[in-house]
This record gives sequence, structure tokens and C-alpha cells, in this order.
Amino acid sequence: MPVAKKYFIKEHLHREVFHGGIGNVDAEKIFITQGYQAIEFPGTFDFSFRSKWKRLLHLFRLFFSIASRDVVVFQFPLYAKAHELLITLLRIKGVQIICLILDIDGWRNGNETILEKEKKAFRRFRFFIVHNERMQQWIQAIVPNANTAQLQFFDFLATPCNQHRSKDNRIIIAGDLQKTAFIQKLGQVPQLSFSIYGEGYTANVFPANAEYKGVFPPYELVHHLQGSFGLIWYGSDIDNFAGSYSSYLTAISPHKLSLFIMAGIPLMVPATSASAILVKQYGIGCTIDRLSDIEEVIKNISEEDYQKMVANTRPLAAQISQGYFLKKALTELEQKIYEN
Repeated sequence: MPVAKKYFIKEHLHREVFHGGIGNVDAEKIFITQGYQAIEFPGTFDFSFRSKWKRLLHLFRLFFSIASRDVVVFQFPLYAKAHELLITLLRIKGVQIICLILDIDGWRNGNETILEKEKKAFRRFRFFIVHNERMQQWIQAIVPNANTAQLQFFDFLATPCNQHRSKDNRIIIAGDLQKTAFIQKLGQVPQLSFSIYGEGYTANVFPANAEYKGVFPPYELVHHLQGSFGLIWYGSDIDNFAGSYSSYLTAISPHKLSLFIMAGIPLMVPATSASAILVKQYGIGCTIDRLSDIEEVIKNISEEDYQKMVANTRPLAAQISQGYFLKKALTELEQKIYEN
């Protein structure tokens, strides 16, 4: 029997975000275009007893109004306790629940205790939207009966930038800079120049070969990026890609990947990252083991090959800007739900 109604847990559409969180907001926009109705509790930021009581009553109304043949999608992790409780009750009721994995905090932060709790939470569900094949394998090892659909790239509902790009040694670092302590060591690769966009960098000064370009709203940032290659790199070292977040990059498709594609900029990504698989598959950049490899990699790329990389970003950018990848994943899982 086809599902009667489709719902999503709304936690992000009301937010004004810079960099981190824009993927969550766009996902909720896409849910709406796909016919999903928002589940929203009253008085979200009011913690008075009266408001808590209203949310509790609303929770019970939702529990009885959402049928077991309906579908509810939510983004993991959930932040509101009321949302967690509602998902638990709906799961017990037999409602078909789709878990869209945005982040795995325990893995990202190197916290095994939180990671074990997250694994336990995943085992409660059957339907998952994962980032890529690596994450799919990880989930299926935890939840052997999992039904999964891959995103590959996070959708980014901005306007693609189609300006001309040419090959040189200008490298772009963009986004949340809190996990980019390696910026302090960029002076060790003086043959490269770096343009840096974003906030969260705690050092007072930048190396001589790095220029800070400031902060731009995420939907506008695509049109401000200047350089030849977009860099995905984290941690404190430039000679190796190590640390908990570096491990996390082996299984996720960072939103930054979509940012550079939308800007029409080929990528430089760690060879061990999940992004490296996509970069090779779609011909949109190069892989590196250390930042000092970049100069030689660029020398070995002809201008013709570079322009092919730029051209290969264009169709992907068109899809990303229209929500193609999340729409496709939702459709795949809805079909599996119908079959069951």
C-alpha cells in the first residue's frame, strides 16, 4: 500500500547559518519540494513549564495522527529531546522512518563513548541515506538489514558560478576554519599561495603566502572564491593527514566538496578520503598525500586537462543546485518502502 503521507522533522529552516549547517537547511527545503510536511513543535526556544506542556500535548497529537503506513524522515543527529522522543514513539508504532545521516559526532570528535551511543541509535532504524559507498559499508556492518541510498554529494541550493578558471598555484581554503590549524604551517610550502575564506581561525596572523579574504554568506561565497584549486584538508599537519577528523573524512562527503564544485573549481583532496573516490570518478580534481605534493601535481596537469576538470564540475553543479542528489536518494528509499 502506498504511503498516505510524508513528514520531516523540522529543526533547521529557521536558522541563519554561516558555513556549518547550510546542508541541513537545504535538506529541509528539498523535503518540502518532495511533498514532505514539516513536523514542528510550538515554542521551540521557550523552556517555560507552560511551553513544555504544550510540546508534550503536541507530541501525543502527532503520535495519534501519523499512521503506521506514513513515512517520516529526520536528519541525524537530532537536537531537540521532543523530536527524539517522537521518533522513538513512531518507530514503536511501526511508522516508516528514514534516517538521513548528516554527521556522526562521536567519530568526528574522536569520542568513543558518544560513537557507541550513535551506533546503538542507528540499530533502531532500517532506512538510511548515507554520504557515499564508504559510509554505506560502515552502516551495513552496524545494521546488517539496513536499506541505504547514497547521496555522493550534498546538495547546495545556490546559483552555480560559471566564471573562467585558469591553472596556477593559487589554492583556496574555505569554510569553518576551527579544524585548520595546519594554516599556521603554510609558510613551509612557499611555492603555493593560499586564499582563505571563513571564520574560526584562532591565530592572530597568517603566513606570508596566505591571504585572508573574509567571511561571506554561504549562498554568496560560491561567487567570491578566487583561485585554481579548492583544498580539503584538516588537522595540524601539512605532511600527513591524521587525527580524528581526518579519520572521519575517510567516510564522509563534506559539504565543502559541493562548495568547490558549485564554484567551478577543481579539487585537491587527501588520497585516503572518501572525497578522493568521487574526485577520481567524476574527473574533478586530484589527490594528495601531503600539501607539499601540490606543486608537483599542478606541474603535471596540462592546461587542457585542467579545463576538462573545470568542465566536469559544471553538470554536477547544475544537479547540486537543484537538489538532485537528495531527491534521488529519497525516491530510492520510498520505492523500497513501497515494495515492503
